[in-house]
Amino acid sequence: MAEETFATILIGDSHYAAIATAAQEFLAFTPETRGCDLIFFDAWKHALRYPFTVDVEGKSVLNPDLAQSIRTIAYNYDKVQLVTVLGGGHHLALTLLDNDHPMDVVLPGRPDLLLRDDATLVSVDFAKDIFLQLIKSSFKVLSAMKAEFPELPLTQLECPPSNGDNDYIRAHLGNYFEDNYTVEQLNAISTPAQRYKFWIIQSQMYADKCRELGIEYMPVPAQAISSDGFLKPEHFGSDSTHANSAYGRIILNAIEDRLGQKLMAWNSFG
Repeated sequence: MAEETFATILIGDSHYAAIATAAQEFLAFTPETRGCDLIFFDAWKHALRYPFTVDVEGKSVLNPDLAQSIRTIAYNYDKVQLVTVLGGGHHLALTLLDNDHPMDVVLPGRPDLLLRDDATLVSVDFAKDIFLQLIKSSFKVLSAMKAEFPELPLTQLECPPSNGDNDYIRAHLGNYFEDNYTVEQLNAISTPAQRYKFWIIQSQMYADKCRELGIEYMPVPAQAISSDGFLKPEHFGSDSTHANSAYGRIILNAIEDRLGQKLMAWNSFG
């Protein structure tokens, strides 16, 4: 066991699964010993619907059960950091399929990116207004977590880049899309350039919010991104919107680099 013990507490929505799976593949499971450990909230057990915040007297606060779990872990380690993987899939829920009304945008600094002739051109500000309706709940969680644990280092991870392979997407859409869209809609897949642009806009919104709250924002490591800005094929997940455990391993490496220590083991809570 290390002389000084460290815990990285990972909390997040569905993109956390790539990291948690990588931990199970590459780290030891040690429920009774402590070292330099990754401890993730077991969102699988809650079908990814666990309420990270609750309303108290008209104000969103961190779920007291979650807050108590974090305090218990912190009590048992010399140092603790919080890492969140909140939101992330909203740019794809909005743009992966055309939904009969394809949108496109001119990305500042990248006028070279292709525009669709059949899409409605919207401004970046208009796109942000739409996104805000989708991701404001994630912003509430970040605000509540920072307010509850102002003394703990807190980092929000950028969500994985979009998948740029339309053939792969068509064959691996996933349950969310297959259960909620018609056959015609499922065949109306957006262009890679659309997905890239809206991923960039969403990422900028998270980065700006983190800066406002005093939270570190960790971009996706460059080795996971293709030369044209998409998730590398070796990191494709089992559906069109998620990454795999090889991607999770890259994130674990980034966490280790930030810590200056190798992660030794994993555990879960919740």
